[in-house]
Amino acid sequence: MRIDRIIIIGLFISQTSCGNFYGDLNLGADFYYNTEPASNSVVVPVNKKEPYSAQSFVIQNIETLGYDRDYILATSQRNDTIFYRIIDKNKKLVELGYDQYSNLKLSNVKQVDSTEFYEFNDNKLINLKPKFYYQKKAGWR
Repeated sequence: MRIDRIIIIGLFISQTSCGNFYGDLNLGADFYYNTEPASNSVVVPVNKKEPYSAQSFVIQNIETLGYDRDYILATSQRNDTIFYRIIDKNKKLVELGYDQYSNLKLSNVKQVDSTEFYEFNDNKLINLKPKFYYQKKAGWR
């Protein structure tokens, strides 16, 4: 009986500390980082009332990610190309369609070159961490 209670309490703590079963990290402003290695994407919920039921990809193949109250910075990789994106969480989010990789294009997500990305971060001092950090923290590694 005592072991059953310990297991139930442990499951409850692990569920609430991760946010949900899949380890999604709430980045704020309806953006989530799906830490699961098979997904490894920044997403937005299809239905804001049930954010974990269905999601649209915004940035896939995350390599590094950092965020604060106002911004999300992410690098991603497709084949040999690295992409740099800045998300302004204070700008109004307007859906602009989808790109060729089925990523939802949003008005507050800006793709920039590496120089602009790192200059922006030099001013904001957002701590970029590799995907492995978030995946380990969520229990995937």
